Amino acid sequence: ALLMCAEMAAYYKEQNKTLLDVLDDLFKKYGYHLDTLENIVLAGKSGLEKQEKIMDLFRKAQLDSIAEINIKAKEDYSWGLRYEAGKEYKLTLPKANVLKYILEDDSWFVLRPSGTEPKLKIYVGVTGKNQKICEKKINNIKNNIMYRISMLN
Repeated sequence: ALLMCAEMAAYYKEQNKTLLDVLDDLFKKYGYHLDTLENIVLAGKSGLEKQEKIMDLFRKAQLDSIAEINIKAKEDYSWGLRYEAGKEYKLTLPKANVLKYILEDDSWFVLRPSGTEPKLKIYVGVTGKNQKICEKKINNIKNNIMYRISMLN
C-alpha cells in the first residue's frame, strides 16, 4: 500500500498537482458529498412516546418534498417496503423501525430511534457542487425536519 501511495504521489507531482488538486478534480467530476448526524435526546416514558409520535408522523406523512427538494422514494424498514413513483417494492434488508427518504438530487435523510440510548437519530446526506452548497442543503433539510417535529408539541 505504501508503494502504491508513493507511486501515486510521484505521478501527480509530475503533473504539478497536489493531493488537494486531485481531491478538487474528484469533486468536480463526481460532486461534493457531505453527511451529518443529529441526535434528539428523548428520555423517559414521555421521550419514548414522543419518538413513536415522530416516527408515526413521518411514516404516515405524504411528503412530496423537503427543503424545496422533491422526494423520489421513501423506504420504511418496519414494513419492508420502498415507495417510489406510486409503486411499492419489497426491501431485502431486515425489518427495523427506520425510515429513509431519497431525494431527487440523490440527497437523503434517515430517522431511526437508537436501540441503546433514549435518542432519535437523524442522518442527513447531501450532494452538491461544493462544500458551501452542501452545508446549506444539510441545514435546510435538518431545519425542515426539526420544524415538523416541533409541530408535535
